[in-house]
Amino acid sequence: MQENRATTTQQDTITLGWTLFEAIPDCVKLLGMDGLVLAINRNGLLSMEIDDIETVRGKPWTAYWPQPSHAVVDAALDAARAGGTGHFSAACATVKGRPKWWDVMITRTAASDGQETRLLVISRDITEQVRLDAERKEAERALHASRERFEKIVSQAATGVVQMDTAGHIVLANQKYCAMVGRSEAELLGLSVAEVTAPQSRAQTHDALERLKAGATGVALDKYYLHRDGSLVSATSSVNALRGPDGEFEGLVAIVLDTTESKQVQERLRASEERYRTLFESVDQGFCIFEMIFDDAGKAVDYRFLEMNPMFERHTGLVDAVGRTAREMLPALDDFWFETYGRVALTGIPTRFENEAPAMGRWFDVYANRIGGPDSRKVALLFSEITARKRSEEELRRLADDLAEADRRKTEFLATLAHELRNPLA
Repeated sequence: MQENRATTTQQDTITLGWTLFEAIPDCVKLLGMDGLVLAINRNGLLSMEIDDIETVRGKPWTAYWPQPSHAVVDAALDAARAGGTGHFSAACATVKGRPKWWDVMITRTAASDGQETRLLVISRDITEQVRLDAERKEAERALHASRERFEKIVSQAATGVVQMDTAGHIVLANQKYCAMVGRSEAELLGLSVAEVTAPQSRAQTHDALERLKAGATGVALDKYYLHRDGSLVSATSSVNALRGPDGEFEGLVAIVLDTTESKQVQERLRASEERYRTLFESVDQGFCIFEMIFDDAGKAVDYRFLEMNPMFERHTGLVDAVGRTAREMLPALDDFWFETYGRVALTGIPTRFENEAPAMGRWFDVYANRIGGPDSRKVALLFSEITARKRSEEELRRLADDLAEADRRKTEFLATLAHELRNPLA
């Protein structure tokens, strides 16, 4: 009677063990101590794309792994045979050739009641996790490279560049900006931008900050900075808001053009044509003068180039432009340029902006000012091509978005995986 009960209990234990073996969501294999395949659970057959267990039963498990992985597989088997736990992660395709990655754990089953000792292998499919990790690392490498390139461009830029946090405190300043205010970057970090702004420009600067916080994309303002020695530095600042993926305000970045010298030059131009020509030929920014053309209704429709410096061709790609009109050289040039320059010519109010010219395939940072009195229709431009900078900024934003998306997908995957492990029979 006791013997019958013992036999029944043993059979129930075997039945329960086999049920658990089949229910585990991972790929579970039972190997002999010699490493030959004895059994694979149902989920294992599916994940390894094995149609018939008999095609692999009795064959060496190691043989299904790529040759470069044999050493780590054999080491894990030996650890389990010795009573420990073997563990490794490696790539191994299914029997139908589908690439997969596996996290593998091997233990030795205890022998009892005359049963033979076996090796229990649990292989978890981590293909998606490995893919997400690889994408994340690649995105991080690309982001790091992009940031490094961006920082080098910023540090060597011919115009001042300064970045501020949400409260207007400086967190980055390039060499040009440091030179403009007569302070090192270490001295500037943590200072409020108001502390390096001249008193007469602080209200204007505060107003620009509040407008950007409220949703404005960017503002341009002419202002005075305060040099360490107490002198005023005239500058034109193009300030843009930095926003997170959900549009939240994260700070500011300003491209600052020191206009002190240009204003001094304007005075010297009236006194000496030779000095004007020297500056005209030597500046590294593009410079040109043109005359606006209006139709009978007073609408700006074109402009004719009068003169330009050597850098004009480099920044615009336009050759032999003197005497020719913009529409003649660029028939597809959009109306924005004519309207903007026409307004400067009519009002005499200078303007500073950044804009793309699709007809030229380039971005420009432009400062436009009327030359002469109210009746003059001549406009002078001081500009730089900023296409590379714009592309770098866009690439940085794209990589940040890609990284955020990869992290989100990884989090969702891990959450699903954790749920499945907690509820294997669900």
